[in-house]
Amino acid sequence: MHIHRNLTDCDYLLYLDADCVFYNHLFSIEEELLPRWSPEHAMMFAADCGGEDMRWLPQHINTGVGLFRNTQRTHAILAEWNRVTDTSEHPDIQQFDQKGFNNGILPKHKNRIKTLQNYYLMNGLHGQYIRHLFHFVNRDVELGRIFHSPMMARNRRLAKDGQP
Repeated sequence: MHIHRNLTDCDYLLYLDADCVFYNHLFSIEEELLPRWSPEHAMMFAADCGGEDMRWLPQHINTGVGLFRNTQRTHAILAEWNRVTDTSEHPDIQQFDQKGFNNGILPKHKNRIKTLQNYYLMNGLHGQYIRHLFHFVNRDVELGRIFHSPMMARNRRLAKDGQP
């Protein structure tokens, strides 16, 4: 598991699926995400909602965007997640990735995992900070629409002017 291997020389690691983009460059992890969890939380995800019209399983999390704190507890949970998704160890159940996390990890470690019910920061087709384009029929068209949006034009101007 790449998260487990790369969570070594940093305090936090933000994982994004390949179909995620940062949408608003005025937001920051330090200001938007870190204040939302407490010391007992090892990791943070958003509820499994794609938008107001796509509330699939809000009691579950979407593993496409996750923030991980570098602690022994986090490493232990990640190792357990890796074992749950190992099909040779669990051949009777297809527990890949998100399904494995929601079925095998979340119930046992719910108090160690922060779930953002206001999913729009870390997840969703209309996410305000990070957009997750899961289940999009034509991701290239949507990425082009996002790239040419007024928000992204503002982000490019800010970057050109040397602002974060």
